[in-house]
Amino acid sequence: MSYAETEMKIIRQVEATRGVDGDIEFDLEAIDDYMESLRWFSDQESPDKMAKMIGWIGLSLISICATLDVNFVDCLDIAYEEGEGNQEVFEEDQDS
Repeated sequence: MSYAETEMKIIRQVEATRGVDGDIEFDLEAIDDYMESLRWFSDQESPDKMAKMIGWIGLSLISICATLDVNFVDCLDIAYEEGEGNQEVFEEDQDS
């Protein structure tokens, strides 16, 4: 299944269960929990467990975007563009 198909399934589920004026607090709390789990994973943990946690974080982020009527890919593009600018500043600092 493609990313776009998966994203649409998540968005449809959010719209069906929460509507556009839903509460994102659940997703924010879930992301905190998933991030805490990732922090505690050691190198001995299975890649499947890591993938599952990362997947749950992604699902939560897409759910928040659907609730707020924001496109997740647009958010990634903005962050990437800002990150590139930050990298240039970092490289200039290293040259000094």
